[in-house]
Amino acid sequence: MESTARFQTEPGFLLGFGPESGWISVADGPEIQSAWVPLRSNHVWWTENLNSGPDYCGPMELPRDPSQIYLGGEPVEDERRTAKHRLVRETKRVVDHVALLDVGDGDADFLNAFADEVETLADRLGEAPTLRTRGGAASAGPADAVLVERSPVSGRSNPLAPPLDLEVSEGVTRGWAVWTDAYEGPPGCLHGGFVAAAFDDLMGLAQMASGKAGYTGTLTVRMLKPTPLNRRIDYEAHLEHFEGRKIWCRATAHDGAQLLADAEILFIAPRQPYWEG
Repeated sequence: MESTARFQTEPGFLLGFGPESGWISVADGPEIQSAWVPLRSNHVWWTENLNSGPDYCGPMELPRDPSQIYLGGEPVEDERRTAKHRLVRETKRVVDHVALLDVGDGDADFLNAFADEVETLADRLGEAPTLRTRGGAASAGPADAVLVERSPVSGRSNPLAPPLDLEVSEGVTRGWAVWTDAYEGPPGCLHGGFVAAAFDDLMGLAQMASGKAGYTGTLTVRMLKPTPLNRRIDYEAHLEHFEGRKIWCRATAHDGAQLLADAEILFIAPRQPYWEG
């Protein structure tokens, strides 16, 4: 059972508590409001002056299942979240079309007309309810904070994220993607930066089988064949071993039976139970 506590402090301070609850309380005068925050490494009992930064008071523990950082039990796909995912997909279609828009055909009027429409939409979105008021996606609550939603590489609610889907089954992490033309590097092929990014995110989930959560220390990628665009690419990763704070994983990428690339990574779990700096 989760325990909670209430404190009184000066306005503009945050108080964190609970070894696994992931809750903070926000003090604004005599009233304190509680809100869920995601795990960033180990939970910390801390106070923070919003103007000068945190004062850490002692360690708290990782959740029993560190995969919750990525999956968190997966947010409920209710009507509103389904609608946001649809908005993200349509935004990605816009990016794909804009990336390949031919400016050599016609005059600038049709381009400016598109820009005006996008500007209007961006202004409307800027007036809509935003997670910025809750500290951003990483601090907004479990449904938005898990990386399966917010990751810039595979997040379903992040329009910046490439089309990479991840899942874990029986200790093996698998993924797949159909890379569109917006991600092109060499003609008809995926840019190497996205080859590496996909492996990093994939193995970031695979490392959770160690019961630990670490940051990327060294990532080594062997690009054996170019990764083609507009074809399904399958990824697989597994935990190799771990020792102390170090976690090693390996992964592969295939186009059908053709091995395109493989990778190995060393994650380092934090020495301190909080983010420094």
